[in-house]
Amino acid sequence: MGRNRVKMTIAGTEYTVVSEEPALYMLQVGCDLDNDLRDMMKNNPRLTPTMAAVLTAINDRDRLNKAEEAADNLRDQMREYLEENAALRAELERLRRRG
Repeated sequence: MGRNRVKMTIAGTEYTVVSEEPALYMLQVGCDLDNDLRDMMKNNPRLTPTMAAVLTAINDRDRLNKAEEAADNLRDQMREYLEENAALRAELERLRRRG
């Protein structure tokens, strides 16, 4: 996959980001971040852009941690379902051979 250089403006500062992700995706990420920062500063006018960036990073990290925990829980649940399914199939096969 190729590397894409994307220019984006976040909280009034222009950045050039190099990524293997598609340019459109990176632009959307930048736009979402810019919106989050602007909302943070709008709701808390005393925040500097740096303070808003740190608080936004904390919020994003919190969401990431919760999403990872939810994904882990879903994987555990799927593993349990697969184990239960395998046990039921084995029981069904045993009953078929018996009957």
